[in-house]
Amino acid sequence: QELDFEFTCAKPYESYHGLKAKVQYFVKVSIIRGFRNITHRKELWVHKIDAKHKPLWDNSDKAGYFKEKDFSRGVCMEVGVDDVLHIEFKYDKKLFHLGEQVLGQVSFKTVALDLQLGEVSVVKREYIGVGDSQFYLTETLQKYEVMDGTPIAGEVVPIRLYLNAVNTLTPTYELVNDTFSVKYYINLVLVTGDGKRYFKQQEIIVYRKPGQKAGQTMGLAKSPI
Repeated sequence: QELDFEFTCAKPYESYHGLKAKVQYFVKVSIIRGFRNITHRKELWVHKIDAKHKPLWDNSDKAGYFKEKDFSRGVCMEVGVDDVLHIEFKYDKKLFHLGEQVLGQVSFKTVALDLQLGEVSVVKREYIGVGDSQFYLTETLQKYEVMDGTPIAGEVVPIRLYLNAVNTLTPTYELVNDTFSVKYYINLVLVTGDGKRYFKQQEIIVYRKPGQKAGQTMGLAKSPI
């Protein structure tokens, strides 16, 4: 026998399985019998659309090419070490949906170090608690090698990151139930031949638009909102 049901209860937050924090929704079925009750519980995976970014939905999927990008209007990070290293790391914007590309470039102004490699990574930082008791956990979700060997001054290295290739990427969350937040960063790391590491980190904001499902559902049923 099949029994149809429908719930109208609020689901204000996305489902989330993080490093320490979790948001979970369950459907619980109980059958009351005279001699032994039966209870079964199944988790649902809920995701939400970020309606506040609706003006960006139509044009965020347009093809982007480096020659069409004006990086001077984007985000710029500089890494400098005395007079031996000066680079600029630029990318086109700070706000991205889950399936978008991050376009950027690394410009080497001064290079007097023996650089072995350069990496760009997508980093998740999970903040637990608020105020003085807050702490965070960090996870590198994806790492890309963008440079091998020492570049020359004036060289420009293009960067293209596909966010839809990061399976566990979620939207940015701000104070979920006043308990935790999730933020994402683009991290640039330069490694010298003797193992020294120079890095710069910049936050990006990630949102979900219609049609984008949860990246990590762990085989659970999905209940889109």
